[in-house]
Amino acid sequence: MHDALPLLKAAGQVSIVSVDTSRGETGGGRIPGADIAACIARHGIKAAVSSEDIAPDVSAGELLLSRATDLHADLVVMGGYGHARWQELVLGGATRTFLSSMTVPVLMSH
Repeated sequence: MHDALPLLKAAGQVSIVSVDTSRGETGGGRIPGADIAACIARHGIKAAVSSEDIAPDVSAGELLLSRATDLHADLVVMGGYGHARWQELVLGGATRTFLSSMTVPVLMSH
């Protein structure tokens, strides 16, 4: 998020979308994405926060690409994250999905 601050400050609308991949595990009462919203709010950026539950037949990357389309996003800001090879083969990965199927410009930082 910090790498994108200059772009976010110029944005007309900022949406923070998190994907719940825990499938029922408790998050300790935390609101996913609220910590990011609080961090960027200190820089004068207001953001709408939403959390999406993931269906078993949809990957997190596919869901995020779909939400980007629904929100008419001009840019997606995300971190690049790697899993163990076996885990990516079984579960896939949002980073891999975005790199192979970008439908909107992406600012990726790792």
